[in-house]
Amino acid sequence: ATYDVQVLVKDSTGTVVSKDFTLKVTAASGSLANNSTISATSVAADATVKLTAKAAGGTSPYTYTYRYKKNGTTSWKYLGSTNVTTTTKSFSLSTAATYDVQVLVKDSTGTVVSKDFTLKVTAASGALANNSTISATSVSKGGTVTLTAKAAGGTSPYTYTYQVKKSSASSYTTIGSANTTSTTCKYTSSTTGSFNLRVLIKDSTGTVASKVFDLTVK
Repeated sequence: ATYDVQVLVKDSTGTVVSKDFTLKVTAASGSLANNSTISATSVAADATVKLTAKAAGGTSPYTYTYRYKKNGTTSWKYLGSTNVTTTTKSFSLSTAATYDVQVLVKDSTGTVVSKDFTLKVTAASGALANNSTISATSVSKGGTVTLTAKAAGGTSPYTYTYQVKKSSASSYTTIGSANTTSTTCKYTSSTTGSFNLRVLIKDSTGTVASKVFDLTVK
């Protein structure tokens, strides 16, 4: 577009004098190019990888889509929403495998150019660790908390079991199904009191690591 650009100069007496310029901005020359980058091409399981989208040419503004799939498969999994304006996307993968990672750049004419990367994810080293978290440790009656399972070390893939009991009780009740692949679980208490919530993580060797949280329901 064509823009009016103005500089205002003001002295100590309050007098203001302006100077005007006309600035013409043209579309970037050349066809759309995808110069996106990836922070690493080989990482341990659960390590963070960063994609940085970079477009050149074509017709701005641009949008970006980030996705990945296991090498040799055809079904892509998207990292967040498609066609976003965010130029970076960080993610981590828990299962050791070789992945195809892709950044799609789309300009305002609808032209799309992809850039592909190969990411090798190796098994995390060390003993299995349970780094799970809870969204809150105190809620009102009827309030919901979210348990987020996070495994490190051991041998992937992992499964997760979520459990609850009253603090005074001796045994846990499983929330939903045991040994699921879901990394989140929501729990809502219909009664007040003190509770223990537990996340059990099992790796492919059968090793189990637990983490317990205290929850107060008022």
